[in-house]
Amino acid sequence: MYLSNFVYDPSMKAPAMAVLALLSKTELNGIAEWDSENNKYRYDGKAYPFYNGRENGFVLQASNSPLSNRVINIYCSEHRSSDDIFVEHWVSKGHGINPPSLESPERTEEVYRNFRKFFPYKDIYPAYEYIKELIKNHLPIEVAPGLRKITFPTP
Repeated sequence: MYLSNFVYDPSMKAPAMAVLALLSKTELNGIAEWDSENNKYRYDGKAYPFYNGRENGFVLQASNSPLSNRVINIYCSEHRSSDDIFVEHWVSKGHGINPPSLESPERTEEVYRNFRKFFPYKDIYPAYEYIKELIKNHLPIEVAPGLRKITFPTP
């Protein structure tokens, strides 16, 4: 199992597509907890195209379970007024029926102003590493119904 599926969209910007390609080949070992009872990782992640004018990229939703009531949404694209890559994130109360959009109630002006991190155009790998860290840091505090709290040992 991988961190993300790969979604091809011809309008997706090249840096976002490159980051998503890396995520779609990243295994969960060291990121999500292994559930030995069910013989699988406690992880649910799916990417969708995300459109915002020139900022066409993807949004990745990640949690410990499809039933989770605390999902991290990670939006990655090329910035509209520069060639920088940005990663923006917010937490929602579940996966929902439809993928996240500009109208998602949890994606507020505060998220836009305070939860965007920028990377130079060619820094695809640092953007990818940042997204992995966001997911890894979210999973230990996210508890789906019937799951125990997960903690990772510090190196």
